[in-house]
Amino acid sequence: MRQSFVMIPGRSFVFQAPLALLLAVSAVEFAVQVAWSSPVSLRGITIDCFGAAMGMVVSLIGLTCIRYADRQLEGHPKKDRFLRLMAGAACSAYLMASATYLPLLFAAWFCSSLCLHGLLTFCRDRPEAFPPARKKFLISRLGDIFLLAAIWLVWRGYDTLDLRQFLDIAASVPPTTDIALIAGLVVAAAVLAHDFADGLNTVNVVVKNGGTRAQALRWLLTDALAP
Repeated sequence: MRQSFVMIPGRSFVFQAPLALLLAVSAVEFAVQVAWSSPVSLRGITIDCFGAAMGMVVSLIGLTCIRYADRQLEGHPKKDRFLRLMAGAACSAYLMASATYLPLLFAAWFCSSLCLHGLLTFCRDRPEAFPPARKKFLISRLGDIFLLAAIWLVWRGYDTLDLRQFLDIAASVPPTTDIALIAGLVVAAAVLAHDFADGLNTVNVVVKNGGTRAQALRWLLTDALAP
């Protein structure tokens, strides 16, 4: 029988409700932006068509994952902790899609990383999961340093901590060394925190589960080709 997409009442409602609310708000924001196409800037947050679309995707995926985990972890003594970490990761990713105040953007970035680390190390009875999770955590902290350095360069060189203001300034002046360095630091942070860490986890998971080196390399190539 096909199950309708209705939230299950109970303690999991506490984790599902915020994401359901964000999904509804993003849908309204997207409809408004499509009709009027006029970004709305609040304190540290900018609502535009792209941000609203990303908000819908993130909140829908987060809500779906929480509903699935709620059923699969039924009876688990630490289910609430898992759902809390999942909701925290989804809400942090949602905030990253619309935050333009750079310290707020970094806070969302950092919180999402901590929540994901908690999810990776959730099963304490599987010690083989800890070495790759620890490596990913350390690599992500290096990405944090690069991102903080980029934010400091923006503040020092352009006297602003607003992403949209910086992009407007950067678009109105000839390319400079500072702009190239800021872009390089942001790309390095994204590569370290996402691509390199994901590749490391992919190889570790395949090898730890008895896979060969060739299989690990094939999965690594698949991971690299994924968007």
